[in-house]
Amino acid sequence: MLLAAGLPLLVQGQELWFNHPELEWQTFETDHFLIHYHEGTERSAREAATVAEKIYGPVTNLYGHEPAAKTEIVIKDVDDVSNGIAYYYDNKIEIWARPLDFDLRGSHRWMQDVITHEFVHIVQLATAMKFSTRIPGLYFQILNYEDEKRDDVLYGYPNVLVSYPYPGVNIPPWFAEGVAQFMYPGANYDFWDSHRDMLLRDRTLNGKVLSLSAMNSFGKRGIGNESVYNQGFALVRYIAGRFGEAALAEISRLMSAPLAVSVSRAIKRATGASGRQLHREWLASLEKGYASDMALVGASAVSGEVLIDQGSSNLHPVWHPRERKFAFLSNRAADYFGQTDLYLYDFATEEVEKLAGTVVSAPCWSVDGKTLYYAGRTEPGRTGAKWLDLFAYDLDAGEREQLTFGQRATSPVLLDSGQAIAYLTVWDGTSNIHRLELAGGKIDTLTHFTAGEYIHSLTLDEVDSLIIFDVTLNHGRRLWQLRLADGSVSSRANNLPADSDVRDPFADDRGLLMVTDASGVFNLYWQGRGADGGYGTNVIGGAFMPSRNGHGQLLYSLYQDGGYKIAYLADPQPLAASQVGVPPDRRPARPSSPQASPDATLSSRSYQETMSRPFLLPRLMLDYGTLKPGLYLYANEVLDRLTMFGGASLNRLGDTDYFLLFEFRKFRPTLYAQIFSVRRHVTNKFKWYDYEGTDDLRFTLLEGIAGGRFPLGAHRFWLEMSLSQYREHIKQRLADLSGGFSFPYFRGASLAARWQLVRRKPQYGGNMFPSRGYEWQAEVRAERNGLIGGFGISEDYGTLVPEFVEHNTYRLTLNFKRYAALNRRYRVTAAYDLRLGWLSNQNVDDFFAFFGGGSPGLRGYTFYDSTAQGSNLMIHTLAIRAPLVLERNISLAQLIVQNVSLGLVVQAGDAFQGSWLRHIYKTSAGVELRVNGSNFYVFPFALSYEVHRPLGHDFRGYRHYLTLLFDF
Repeated sequence: MLLAAGLPLLVQGQELWFNHPELEWQTFETDHFLIHYHEGTERSAREAATVAEKIYGPVTNLYGHEPAAKTEIVIKDVDDVSNGIAYYYDNKIEIWARPLDFDLRGSHRWMQDVITHEFVHIVQLATAMKFSTRIPGLYFQILNYEDEKRDDVLYGYPNVLVSYPYPGVNIPPWFAEGVAQFMYPGANYDFWDSHRDMLLRDRTLNGKVLSLSAMNSFGKRGIGNESVYNQGFALVRYIAGRFGEAALAEISRLMSAPLAVSVSRAIKRATGASGRQLHREWLASLEKGYASDMALVGASAVSGEVLIDQGSSNLHPVWHPRERKFAFLSNRAADYFGQTDLYLYDFATEEVEKLAGTVVSAPCWSVDGKTLYYAGRTEPGRTGAKWLDLFAYDLDAGEREQLTFGQRATSPVLLDSGQAIAYLTVWDGTSNIHRLELAGGKIDTLTHFTAGEYIHSLTLDEVDSLIIFDVTLNHGRRLWQLRLADGSVSSRANNLPADSDVRDPFADDRGLLMVTDASGVFNLYWQGRGADGGYGTNVIGGAFMPSRNGHGQLLYSLYQDGGYKIAYLADPQPLAASQVGVPPDRRPARPSSPQASPDATLSSRSYQETMSRPFLLPRLMLDYGTLKPGLYLYANEVLDRLTMFGGASLNRLGDTDYFLLFEFRKFRPTLYAQIFSVRRHVTNKFKWYDYEGTDDLRFTLLEGIAGGRFPLGAHRFWLEMSLSQYREHIKQRLADLSGGFSFPYFRGASLAARWQLVRRKPQYGGNMFPSRGYEWQAEVRAERNGLIGGFGISEDYGTLVPEFVEHNTYRLTLNFKRYAALNRRYRVTAAYDLRLGWLSNQNVDDFFAFFGGGSPGLRGYTFYDSTAQGSNLMIHTLAIRAPLVLERNISLAQLIVQNVSLGLVVQAGDAFQGSWLRHIYKTSAGVELRVNGSNFYVFPFALSYEVHRPLGHDFRGYRHYLTLLFDF
């Protein structure tokens, strides 16, 4: 997927765990770009430089904008991931070298496509910026506090937290991604291909085209997010076709007005028709056009019987060599398209059995059918890389064995009567075929491609001793073959049009099955070993990934009604080309573009670290009844190896908040330092005899933290130390007299070790009503605490000096969370949370005690409830949640509400002194309302309102909690 990033969320930044200090970075400099790359990605970087300079002029001319400085492009190849990200405020692009191979997209040359796409984001979104490039947005924030508090604190614990952004760029994803795919007039690095047409045709004919409101946000299951891309591209093409390409730039400029928040209104000003009106007219044209396109298919459709339709991604069915069973990949137990696992289907029982998780590409069977070989994603290694490697799954034992390590291997096929496996690897954006000897583990390289050739799948033709594969060189796929006898590689001839996409080859003794869009629709096509051949399917959506058994029966992946299903043809009969697909005069054009050759003349230099300019985010906070203006600021190094983030605020009382955070990522552990300073003022009145006086109190809290964090597989560890000092300044006024003094009242130092393990598979609504997985977090902290106990007289100066009492202790905390589904159909979920705490010094002053109430604890009690504090802590929380609204798109001003849930929260526990077993624990219950969706099109919002009360005879009123943040 191609993404764009901008305004930081500040409260939920994703920590970067793997820093890759092993990489040596180099830089190419061109007229308009700086291309940074590490060892092993030079070819991709040279191609990126060529493409970037070629498209610079057309893109900047279309939008009338040129970046103020050279755009930085970072090329990386540290994971088996395909993506591109445009940081449009930083004027920076990050590209993964591995080409995109996505079953919801067509095949195009990666660097040409992704560089152009992301640079359009940089330029187009810059034209839509409301403020300067140094001000990504504004924040409005509210803090409110519980009434109940201790005598030695100024305010109760927060029970209202609101942080609301006003972004500097306000463009809906359909338009941003649509113009990035449209690129510019004459650009053919991406185009409306047969794959994109398939997705939109299927939605249109099934009456499921996304509304404009639904297109205005991501956050969808299945193919929903890709449909935003897909329909955005189509609607942008429609706008450009009716009103000219200049309308795209004009809409972007109109959205740069400081108060412009509706793209529909901007479209109306630019074109004369609102966004919703254009959407209706566009949809009408789609319905008419696709009805005409599919008239031929409707008269002679051939699709077979659908066997598997649960989930949106059912791919790569492969027949068992001896039995009526087949293996396939599916996301039937997941929400997102790419979350595929390996399954086995038995025709006799019609049962589906899961065999292995996190599997990609087609599996293959051993000769005896007792073992499945497949490609799966490994756990992150020492460098954090999540490579794809080969595994063998023993069906009898139910166990798997890893066969390769760090090979980036996919698409295994059996060779040499089961003695070896051929598979694919991708390095620096280029594929090659390798051979693994199963007995000894020896690996040989069978091809030697070096120019960005990307191979998608393999099949073995045993009759002619060939490996046949589909490869992308520019647009679409072509079939090539590797002759095993001499290692020669050549293109494979067929009788299909030269510009058609031909893919997914499957060879057997009858001939070759393949998939082609020559008819305008992807259908199965077969060529016998003689002159015979013809189409095997005639579908409205698309037919892919065929597998044929010894009886001639076909399995394939059928795209239909919003997803891929596994379909079965018992007795396929050949269809003539005249019966299949879209009438020739209705088939979309197939433009071509010359392949961009890497610039061999560029000379590199060692990468030089460069920090971005500081970005400023003004903020206005309402805090304890006062307005507190301030700002956030951040800056980062181009490779994200150094990050600075800080903030400051000041109100009319002279109260201040400052913080400054640094992260340094040049070594394997991430080193960090944090400084916090808080100052508060309070005035107290007193009476002395007949005189009235005032105490002006100023409290200053200063804390510094330094530490490091590092991963070990899926485990996360922190080591940190902190130093704290709290100080009080007293200025006393009485009649005409005044005086003052200051003193520290707390000094602390601590050393802490923390561990975290999170095992939660991504799922839709997983942050709101999670239904599976668990989390562990534990911390041990050694504290040296000094709390003022009184004053003494300095022997040297005869002045008052504070005397500190030691309250040293070890602090242990443990947090365990477990999530489960109570009803999967209706998404009713349960979440259990256990918090434990223990102080080794049971006689420590209650200044250092655990507090058992408030939002972190028993929510029916206030945080500083005097009956819920102590040196021990145990709190059990059980939350039952059910969605009231699920995956909707309800527009409320600038909010798009997607999900609403209602929850029941029951708690038991306490913070206490004494025995864990004999203590009588408190109970609490409440209801919770959660709402989430998007704000200003692309920024998430999470609204939570809770009401709680104690149970039993301890009723003290209701406690209310409100948060509006970016996550729950």
